Amino acid sequence: MGHRQSKEPVSVTEYAFLDDPTTVDYIKSSRVLVLLQGHPDIRVRAEKAYEDAKIFTNPNTVLNEVENYLRVTPADNPEMVVVDDPELRTLEQFSQFEKLAVRFRLVQLSPAVLAETVPLFYGWFLNLTDSRDNYRRQGTDLLKEIGGQEGFVQEFSKFAMDAENADQMDITNYFSSEKLTVGDTLLHCTAFFSNFQETDLTKQYFHDHSKSLGKSFYLEVIGFLITPRTFGVRLKLNEDALALWLEDPTQGQECPEDWKPSKYSPTNGPGSRAHLTLGVRGETSAVQTGLDLVEIIKREVADQKSGGEVDRVTLDLDIGTARCYGDGLWAVYLNKSQKLKVLFSNYYTEKKGSGTV
Repeated sequence: MGHRQSKEPVSVTEYAFLDDPTTVDYIKSSRVLVLLQGHPDIRVRAEKAYEDAKIFTNPNTVLNEVENYLRVTPADNPEMVVVDDPELRTLEQFSQFEKLAVRFRLVQLSPAVLAETVPLFYGWFLNLTDSRDNYRRQGTDLLKEIGGQEGFVQEFSKFAMDAENADQMDITNYFSSEKLTVGDTLLHCTAFFSNFQETDLTKQYFHDHSKSLGKSFYLEVIGFLITPRTFGVRLKLNEDALALWLEDPTQGQECPEDWKPSKYSPTNGPGSRAHLTLGVRGETSAVQTGLDLVEIIKREVADQKSGGEVDRVTLDLDIGTARCYGDGLWAVYLNKSQKLKVLFSNYYTEKKGSGTV
C-alpha cells in the first residue's frame, strides 16, 4: 500500500494547523485528528491555538487513550485531537489510527510516515457539517424540486439506468452514496489520484505540495450536475487550489483559445472537472462524475460556439437554472456561487471492492 518517497524535512513551525488563521478557524468547526512525531513544544502551541485541544503523547498507550476518549464524546462535536508520538515512524503504526478516520478528518503530518507512504489520493475535504447538513441536504432539496418538474422527468427518464417505470421514478432515491470510497457522509474533491503508486509523478507531487497538507483552502461552488449515472456538485478552483490540481491529461478538458466564461459555460480548461460526488447509480464508479462533467463542459463550449442556436430544455429553479445537454446530462447553474472552506489532506484507506474515488 505504501512506498518510500524522498522528503525534505518539515519543521513543526511550518504546520498550518498551528499558525494559519484560516486553517485554525476551519479546524475549530471540524473533527480533526493530527498525527505528529515527537515535538517538544507541540502541547503549548496546540493549546494556545485550540482552547479545548486534546493532546496524547504516551507512545505506549496513545491508541487506547484516543479510543477511550472517543467513546465518551458525542460524534458530532468539533474536536481537535493531536497524537504526538515519537515512535510513530512506520506505515504499520500509522494504520492503527486509520480506523478512527471514520470519525475524523485524519491529517497525517508526521514527516517519517509521510516519507514512507503514497496515499490513494490527495484532495480537499469538507467537514461533517458542510458535508451532511449543507451540501448533501442542498442536493436532496434540489432533487425534490427538479423531480417535480415535468420537463426534467420527461427528458431524464429516457436515459435512466435500470429504472422500471422510469417516467414515474422518484429521483430522490435514484442515486446512492453507500459504496463511495470515503463513505456516505464526508465529501471531498480529489486533486491528484496517486493510487498508492510510487512513480516519478507521485514523488514530484509530494515534493512540491507536502507543505500544503493540513492547510485550509477556499473553493467555489457554482452548480450541480445530474446525469443517469452520477449526481455531483460543480466547483471552481482559485489560483491557490489550481496549484495543487493534477489530472490525467487524457481525461481533462482543453480550453479553446476563443472561449470566454458565461452563464452557461462558467468553467473550462485545467481544474474544470473539479467536483464533489453526492451519489452514483448502481455500480457506477465515482470517477464517472468527473467524466460526466467533462462531457457537459464540451457541450457547453459547442453551444457557445454555435451562438446559442442549439435549443436546450431549460428550467427555472429556486437556486438557479437547470439545462439539459442531451443524453440525460443536466447542469444546474446557481444564481449565486457559494464559498466553501475545505482542508487539503491525503487519503489512505480504500473501501474494499469499491474502486472509486
